[in-house]
Amino acid sequence: MDLVELEAVEGLRWTWNSWAAEETNLVIPLSILCTPLMMSEVPILPYHPLLCSRCAAVLNPYARLDYQSRIWHCPFCSIRNPFPRAIADTNLPAELFPTYSTVEYSPPLPSSSPPPPPPAFVFLIDLSSPHDQLLSLKKELLLLFHHHFPNHALVALLTFDSMVYLHHLASSPCSSLHLFHGTRHLSSNQIRQFLNIGRTHPLHHGHTPKQDFLLPFSECEFSITSAIEEIHSTFDSSSATRPPRCTGTAISVALGLLESCLVTTGSRIMLFTSGPATIGPGIVVDSDLCQPIRTHHHIFNNQARHHANSCSFYNQLSKRLSDASVVLDLFACSLDQVGAAELRQPVEQSGGFMILSESFESDQFKKCLGHMFKSDDQGHLKMNFDATIEIVTTEDVHISGALGPCVSLHRKNSLVSDAEVGQGGTSLWKLNTLTHKTCIAFFFQVNQRQRIQPGSAFLIQFITRYRQGNMGCRKRVTTVARRWVANHSVDIAAGFDQEAAAAVMARLAILRAQKCHPRDVIRWLDDSLIRFTSKFGDYVPEDPSSFRLSSNFSLYPQFMFHLRRSQFIDVCNTTPDETAFFRLMLNREGVVGSLIMIQPTLFQYSFDGPPVPVLLDIRSVSPDFILLFDSFFYVVIHHGSKIAQWRKLGYDKDPNHENFRKLLEAPELDAEQLVADRVPVPRIIRCDQHSSQARFLLAKLNPSVTQNSTYTDGSDIIFTDEMSLEVFLDQLQRQLLHAEILLLSAMNDVHYFRTMPVSGPKSYPNRIAVAGDLGHTHNTTSTVNHITSNHPNLIFLVGDVTYAILYLTNGTGAGCYSCEFPDTPIHETCGEIWGCDHRDNKREGVGGWFLEALSIEALEFEVEGEHNAQFVGEEGEGEVWSWVESEDEVLGDKDECLFDVNVGFDLDDVVDHHLWEGSVQVEVHHVEECDVSGIVLAVLNTANSPQLQIGDQYKWLERDLASVDREVTPWLVATWHAPWYSTYKAHDREAECMRVEMEDLLYKYGVDIVFNGHVHAYERSNRVYNYTLDPCGPVYITVGDGGNREKMAITHADEPSTTTPDDFMGGFCAFNFTSGPAAGNFCWDYSAFRESSFGHGILEHDLTSQSIAVYLHSCYSLLVSSALLIAGDQYKWLERDLASVDREVTPWLVATWHAPWYSTYKAHDREAECMRVEMEDLLYKYGVDIVFNGHVHAYERSNRVYNYTLDPCGPVYITVGDGGNREKMAITHADEPSTTTPDDFMGGFCAFNFTSGPAAGNFCWDYSAFRESSFGHGILEMKNETRALWIWHRNQYFYDSAGDEIYVVQSFLKRSNP
Repeated sequence: MDLVELEAVEGLRWTWNSWAAEETNLVIPLSILCTPLMMSEVPILPYHPLLCSRCAAVLNPYARLDYQSRIWHCPFCSIRNPFPRAIADTNLPAELFPTYSTVEYSPPLPSSSPPPPPPAFVFLIDLSSPHDQLLSLKKELLLLFHHHFPNHALVALLTFDSMVYLHHLASSPCSSLHLFHGTRHLSSNQIRQFLNIGRTHPLHHGHTPKQDFLLPFSECEFSITSAIEEIHSTFDSSSATRPPRCTGTAISVALGLLESCLVTTGSRIMLFTSGPATIGPGIVVDSDLCQPIRTHHHIFNNQARHHANSCSFYNQLSKRLSDASVVLDLFACSLDQVGAAELRQPVEQSGGFMILSESFESDQFKKCLGHMFKSDDQGHLKMNFDATIEIVTTEDVHISGALGPCVSLHRKNSLVSDAEVGQGGTSLWKLNTLTHKTCIAFFFQVNQRQRIQPGSAFLIQFITRYRQGNMGCRKRVTTVARRWVANHSVDIAAGFDQEAAAAVMARLAILRAQKCHPRDVIRWLDDSLIRFTSKFGDYVPEDPSSFRLSSNFSLYPQFMFHLRRSQFIDVCNTTPDETAFFRLMLNREGVVGSLIMIQPTLFQYSFDGPPVPVLLDIRSVSPDFILLFDSFFYVVIHHGSKIAQWRKLGYDKDPNHENFRKLLEAPELDAEQLVADRVPVPRIIRCDQHSSQARFLLAKLNPSVTQNSTYTDGSDIIFTDEMSLEVFLDQLQRQLLHAEILLLSAMNDVHYFRTMPVSGPKSYPNRIAVAGDLGHTHNTTSTVNHITSNHPNLIFLVGDVTYAILYLTNGTGAGCYSCEFPDTPIHETCGEIWGCDHRDNKREGVGGWFLEALSIEALEFEVEGEHNAQFVGEEGEGEVWSWVESEDEVLGDKDECLFDVNVGFDLDDVVDHHLWEGSVQVEVHHVEECDVSGIVLAVLNTANSPQLQIGDQYKWLERDLASVDREVTPWLVATWHAPWYSTYKAHDREAECMRVEMEDLLYKYGVDIVFNGHVHAYERSNRVYNYTLDPCGPVYITVGDGGNREKMAITHADEPSTTTPDDFMGGFCAFNFTSGPAAGNFCWDYSAFRESSFGHGILEHDLTSQSIAVYLHSCYSLLVSSALLIAGDQYKWLERDLASVDREVTPWLVATWHAPWYSTYKAHDREAECMRVEMEDLLYKYGVDIVFNGHVHAYERSNRVYNYTLDPCGPVYITVGDGGNREKMAITHADEPSTTTPDDFMGGFCAFNFTSGPAAGNFCWDYSAFRESSFGHGILEMKNETRALWIWHRNQYFYDSAGDEIYVVQSFLKRSNP
């Protein structure tokens, strides 16, 4: 018996039909796809089932009976149970027949019991639908009530726009309504009290509480039909806003009505809408048409303003729907989105229909509505309600969970596994409705605590309880058995069902896609496929052509190829509503339907014979054939060009061409049969070869022939860069033969970047990007995106590139950290460039994927940090640590979950060490020196012990620095991880011992710039040597703010430590803190600028002056402090320095500090006003051109302004406090000036400025030229001595669109030389 025949008997499809006695990693989980009502012909037993007194299993053919003692032994728990006298060896009931694996019980109701309650239907109609749409809907509903609606069913009518209108259906001289405000969310008790519904006559006694809203159709037919005829559209086509819709409130009121009437045995809320909710709970988009409706991009980047709150609201609604056994159906007919993505969970978990159509006039909507209300011969609806599924297993099997239209009832017992999948933690699930096609995927695990003997049997029983359309209770019981096999038995492979496996993996991929980016889901699928084929494939090492898969596995890679490019995973061409619909349908369909969705079918019709299946490939398209394509959601009838030409010439109407007419009719008849029983009804698309509608077919075909193919053999071609199935399988085979597993999604990517020019005094990299302590978070994503957008020629990563990402101290792995540990205050998050999964064997599955974005951009250098160290063992009295060079190194208990920073491949395999002229010792030592085009980069190891001057690192550095020819390479840049000069408490002077030993060496040879990380903040020093300002010392720049998962460094050090804080660095040099420049109250003048924000730096080559200065003498960073009087040190320093600037040499003056002087936002309004009063004249006098500020979380650019007055000689003030912080954006603008300085820290002595001068009275805001509350960043590009281009980019538009762009004209030279 093959698998399809077995499914027809059991209603089950197993991914593995033979289970290993000792659980082994089969990659594909142990799962059963159960379609409880698939079998239409089962024995109906008119009595109650016999249940085991311990495990509640139902008597079945595997039970052992003792007829003399009238005892049956439960095969699940081995307990003995009595059975009635009627059972004998000569009178066996049907449930004991071995041929009946499934039986159904239909016990009669006691004569004293009232008749079962009828089903209830609440119709929810959107009054904001366009007039023509509402007219079509009313027509269909009236037809439904006149011809198909059962008389005994309960019915209610609600309409809604900005309000919810509950219609009175009791007979009355005039119609009346109950109104609910659309913005309010009411509980069921509030609704019951508002409607004055009592609870004296519960429904389960056969009576509804007395009320006028939910009545039998036979009693209110006239009222409800009249009410539907009278409703009118409130849609205003001339309005400049979206029509008001309170969809969430309307659903909540409808559910509250059913709960108040105690309808808990079967009911449906049928929602008919033509647009998204714009008000109230469940809102999708604002009424303002300027606000676009959310897309996948908005949702992925947390930019969908209402999405999270609406999903949370509907998730709460799902629980209420389940408790009341209410089904929610969505009929959405609109050309735009309606909010199906937000409504997906309540619709899916309640088992409701989701219909997305263009119009209520469409055949798709009409057929679906008619299909729902089909009746049997007795006039009862072919609907089932109020279902549950219970699973009982033998003790050697544990239940993990379920995926499908069900809800966990959280009933735990000894059979329930702690490892949950989907709706887990239970052995009982609730289904509000059930059809003959409803399919649930159940997941299992082997109970390792049980000693299992190969050859023994295990049993699983599915007990399905449900109510039929007549509301009678049924219980269907399916009992199946399989045998355990040895771990390496050939029966494991022989029992693999690749079709069921593809359906299960598709559901797991959808589950993962709810929390992770589609790219990460594809990587997970690829990784699973590689591990699966590696385990079950046969091949000779180092010979890709030898790879073979047995027939049981051969189609599975092909299924995965189509799944990863399907609309379920690849969402770039679909809306969130469409994706929600596709995924909902896949989650409830059986194996056959799911497989059609994943890999559509294609049949070929020709004159040569009956239709034949052909490959889903572009080569199957031919001018002489008709193709019938079935993707489940739509069916395409594709005519080849010759067929289309003959049809247009009318040959099918010519009696002499009867065969041609039959050829055209055949696919039409077959298409009608395909769509006949499907709900929703698929759309039939008829198209000709090369027509626009042919895209529905071409998009799903394997692109084996493209514009890049050298041999087409007369075939059509597909213009695409997607890999074909042949390339996919070829690369899969090659990957199986490599030690490193690379993901398929990068197989066909080729990247290029320009290397450094030959070293020389005038050869420089144009831009050098510097970042440190990256980690693996969203902030890291932002940093990497910004670095790559600046297109650097060289990248320095100054340590701690990797962090402990997802691995726990016990060596186990976790999935997406934020998904697994949502309550931790600081944690890794799923970044946009990398994935949210993990690999086996303690290895991070995504490795260095985020580094790929940098590695393909430019030459990259990395510095060791403490997070790149792993614990090796103990030696003597100390610990031994080593630097991780590969993710394959054995990890210990103290490991930091490291991955290979070379993106999963060895640098030696892809680059020549002599590719960059002058490059030496790449990835050979932890102390490196590299000559890159006019710059000597010295890379040191902070933790290299010992650091004494007799150490190897010191000797190497001295020897190497002495050999540098500064005429050829004028710039010396050094980098290591832990900084020498930092004013933050975090890691305060941890590297002091290294500074004591090595600072003289750097000073002696004139190192220009030093880059460090480690401290999670940004800081730049003045030129300093031995804690003293020195014009010959290096500039120290700390960039440990790359985006890691740990907190930002915020607290500053006020007093020096008295000892070296880190014993790992050694404690012998503590005397330095009590003598020399550091003695006593320490002077922090070396710090020029510091800020606790994530970011990165760019070191840029000035093409005009042939230097690499970063405007160190023409860009001023000022501190906003309380000592800002003209007599203060900062004022004196600034005046002295500005006076010394030669504007002929450095024509541009740029100043920067944190709190802005000119801002039109309420947030931080004029906090720095005291500073402006004291210092603005100074900036104006010396002609500062541009001022950059932050603090206010928004973007704003001013016109040239001085003392609140537009002045062509004043600076342009630019506020860029919108870099991406965790606080809210500044939105509210200031209309009137404050009367006092709002921040006492700034002092109150200058308040007079607000009541006199230009700011007096109604303040003039003309200085503001552009403002916007959006996250972003800016680029200032100096074109020449008189022109500078400033461009501000919104983050949501990436880097291809400028939000604000202006040329700044240098004014000081014009003022000096009129």
